[in-house]
Amino acid sequence: MAAFTDYLEDKLLRLTLRGEAFTPPAQLYVGLFVTPTGDLDGVGQELAGNGYQRIRITFGEPQADVSGATFCANDTDIRSPQPSTADWGVVSHFAVFDAAAGGNRLYHGPFDEPRLYETNDLFFAVAGDLKIMLS
Repeated sequence: MAAFTDYLEDKLLRLTLRGEAFTPPAQLYVGLFVTPTGDLDGVGQELAGNGYQRIRITFGEPQADVSGATFCANDTDIRSPQPSTADWGVVSHFAVFDAAAGGNRLYHGPFDEPRLYETNDLFFAVAGDLKIMLS
């Protein structure tokens, strides 16, 4: 399950409780991490080099699971470029950003099953696999 970052929590509180404007990002990107992520930008080790780049992601309409928790899931498959010259290591966490590079971290969390990505492997998640849930 993904968690809100401090950045997004601040923006949502200001929007809903103080009426301060917040423009949602036009595009979202998922970043892959080899260490745990956190609520603050800069926490966790995002992949870098060897053909890595954040992956554009889109989400479907909010849904409720069997417990009544509301979530949105990726509505298309997620595919990364392949590691080109060296292994990426064990990818264990992700974060959703508002930019392809830099930008603000919005959500973060662990993958259910960490996986080693070696040269020429492809990160792939089918539509519906990455869920952002409110509980």
